[in-house]
Amino acid sequence: FKEDNEIVHEAIKTDGWALQFVGNKFFKDPEFLFLAVKYHGYAFELLPKKYKKDKTFIEKCIKKHSYILRFIEPKLRLNYLFLEKLVKINGYCLKYIPNEFKDDVNLAFLAVKQNGLSICFVEGDLRKNKEIIIEAIKQNRESYDFVDNAIKLHKDVSAAFMQYSMI
Repeated sequence: FKEDNEIVHEAIKTDGWALQFVGNKFFKDPEFLFLAVKYHGYAFELLPKKYKKDKTFIEKCIKKHSYILRFIEPKLRLNYLFLEKLVKINGYCLKYIPNEFKDDVNLAFLAVKQNGLSICFVEGDLRKNKEIIIEAIKQNRESYDFVDNAIKLHKDVSAAFMQYSMI
């Protein structure tokens, strides 16, 4: 059964962990592996190493599942330019970036620009950065709910909320 296309595709749709039981031919098929990850992001963890360092494949998968960032090749996780690209694709990647980048203004700004709700994953002093907060509100006014109450009182932040609430 593990070589039967129809059975394997149905199994993967149902449970991404089924990937560990499929035949070898499926691990040579990037489209099949993409489907497995698309259905169940955690299937990325089971992929051969070559896919965990394939930037194009990762970019395609990260659109739907930001948490696969935890499982990519360690060198890529430390590649600033690649991280920049990933947060532009899916702002929620900010949650999974390595600690050494958690206080990076640019990555935080790009993340909230892509998805305002990624403001939840902005850490430290960046949570008080008005430009980041305003950009988050501009992208998704619901991000205002995650802003510190003291910052909400700032005239620029409250003005942005009012402006983008009218849209």
